[in-house]
Amino acid sequence: MNHPDSRYDESPAHVGLRITVYSEVDGTTTDLLFQQFPIRIGRNPLNELVLAHQYISQWHAVIGFSGGALSIIQVGSSNSVMVNDYRMQASEEIGLAGNEVVRLVPFSLHLQVLELPGAYSARQGSWRNESFGTRDASVSMSVPQQESAEQVALRVIDRLSQRLVGQPMQDPRQIAVFGRQLERVLEVFLRCFVALQKGQEQFKAALDLPALGDEQVGLIDQARDGVELGALLLSGQAPNAANALEQAFKDIMVHQVALLNGLMAGVRTLLARISPQAVHKEASKERRSPNWRLLFETYEQMHQDLSEEGNEAFETIFGRQFGKAYTMLVGKKKGGGGA
Repeated sequence: MNHPDSRYDESPAHVGLRITVYSEVDGTTTDLLFQQFPIRIGRNPLNELVLAHQYISQWHAVIGFSGGALSIIQVGSSNSVMVNDYRMQASEEIGLAGNEVVRLVPFSLHLQVLELPGAYSARQGSWRNESFGTRDASVSMSVPQQESAEQVALRVIDRLSQRLVGQPMQDPRQIAVFGRQLERVLEVFLRCFVALQKGQEQFKAALDLPALGDEQVGLIDQARDGVELGALLLSGQAPNAANALEQAFKDIMVHQVALLNGLMAGVRTLLARISPQAVHKEASKERRSPNWRLLFETYEQMHQDLSEEGNEAFETIFGRQFGKAYTMLVGKKKGGGGA
């Protein structure tokens, strides 16, 4: 199946978007700078721009470059997006000059397109990191030279049990149970995560959907099974492995939301195929002014054509509009395919 290219492509070189966010809740103003696109906006912490308020949908809007031009899409939210004085509709896309005020109650986003020096590299999703206090989770432990391997191992177990269980393990039996359970949980997680990744990749390949993820996720993709993934994450040879794992989970979430977005668009396309207007248009090919009998017979035939075995209904649901709606959220990544 051939889908059109991603709705959002790579941004022009050295172009950034400054977004000044004003919150009516507490009167605060936050300046953010983005150089990577698309910028997904919503309440979900996996968005690049997180607006934590009950009036904001999980995935509310997307800003990106389409054909070199900046635009914004309202992603099926029941709460409208206002661009200056214009109220957007669900799934609508409009162009931006780069100096608009985008309003998502109770927030106002003041946009400004900037030309950036070539050496400048803006940090994507900076507000998300600030809002949720996310930081690199790398932990360095100083190891006194006089400690034995057993002492270090016990200290590590004590640290893990404090963080994961909430209490230190003093009894040898408790330590053994904790270690055995930790091994089982990790084995299940690693095995199922690799299977989940493979299933998602197979689905995208079958529908010719664009690749998800950035360069650091490629680190995770190298693992062929849970054992290899465990070695990659826990050996210490890949210091950015934890960040890559977090990004991979984000991509899985975005894929699921984009899939639902695409399915809804595909179903709307299917309904449009047998709408009253479509039935009347088809019946008019046989008679200029079709009567009710002809209209009903035409509808029956159109419905039967879609209901019979074959690819017509599948192509309608997972066709052009599905691809557009899916890539609306996913965007086009460097080195990724096009839908």
